[in-house]
Amino acid sequence: MLVGILVVSSYMLVESFAFSYQVAIFPRFTAIATICGALLLLARGYLPESVRNAVDDSGSMFDYEEDELVESEEAVTSRAERDGEHEDASPHAERQQAILVGLLAGYGVVGYAIGLVLATPLFVIAYSALFGIRKRIAAVLLGVAIAIALSFDYILPVDLMQGGL
Repeated sequence: MLVGILVVSSYMLVESFAFSYQVAIFPRFTAIATICGALLLLARGYLPESVRNAVDDSGSMFDYEEDELVESEEAVTSRAERDGEHEDASPHAERQQAILVGLLAGYGVVGYAIGLVLATPLFVIAYSALFGIRKRIAAVLLGVAIAIALSFDYILPVDLMQGGL
């Protein structure tokens, strides 16, 4: 997974040089940060102890009390065990994560082929169908996603309507 992230972010960094300097700042920064993070995670076994501790720290960008998190996990675990859902929760979550990763990869491939504006409604429809989102909420999500895609197409100097085909 980390090697895949490294390859994709490296490709994004190389492709960012096709943009003008102002447009390329954010993609370059994001790609470089992702490359550095992936390299740190890949090399964490060879890092000094202090750096390894910082890399392995599972801190969040939001402040939280670790005791609250532990209590919350314990509460969820005890509730799941009491309800008999503990054994089924983990495989279900892993399956949903795999489906989401597949959808996002498909969105990237289809977006590259036919354009991100046209791929966005397809992604929202597939996401809504696979995750069982009610039709009304899916329709609202579809409208919002189309509006966001068209807004990005209008704002950015890159043509998001056209794909590689």
